[in-house]
Amino acid sequence: MMRWTRPCNEVRAEYATYASECRVHAFGARRTRAEAEALLAESIRKVEAAGGRNERYWIEEIDATGLWQPPAQPKPRDRYTTRVTAAKKPGRWETVHVDALDGETAIASYDRNYRMLQTFEPFRQDDRVFALISTHYIATSVMDLHSGQIVAAGEPADGGFCPVGLYVLDWRDLHEGTNWPARCTGGPLTTSGRPATSGSCGAASRATTPHGKCRTCPPR
Repeated sequence: MMRWTRPCNEVRAEYATYASECRVHAFGARRTRAEAEALLAESIRKVEAAGGRNERYWIEEIDATGLWQPPAQPKPRDRYTTRVTAAKKPGRWETVHVDALDGETAIASYDRNYRMLQTFEPFRQDDRVFALISTHYIATSVMDLHSGQIVAAGEPADGGFCPVGLYVLDWRDLHEGTNWPARCTGGPLTTSGRPATSGSCGAASRATTPHGKCRTCPPR
């Protein structure tokens, strides 16, 4: 869980009601004083443009140490990518060697016994970053991107699901209007942001991660 480690700055205004009672309105909070001052100026401009009036405005510094804060940008799936090297022997499936990248730097690697498809999905858990991966075409694993070690793995089973696209919901996906990627199909999304159809194996792949809540493509 992300926590504040410094004060936050809330922009406030005091106004009088028709009953002559003093009330306080908050326009929002910002991490830095400079950002709060910019919000203060913008708030005053909007109130005056609307013909409103407040008794006074100020910036309240709040000790937010230990309180929750939104996770940092960029989202893990935007920061961590892969470099894939494919190989194919006559009469055999294509296999791949995968390097996990932070920018241009390789931080972990693994081999997969099938084509890559969309089987790499980074996600955060507290102050660590993991990734859902698939080293075997009918199993899903969890890799710790800090250590490069696989920390949880599903056992391949005959008749098991073939993960073709992996997805872990991020806080910012919910609160910034981000559509869910069409990980299972590579195709269009519905108006709800969910994949229009299931994966080529007939079902979306699922996996349990160290905290037990991460998932792959959402159900239809």
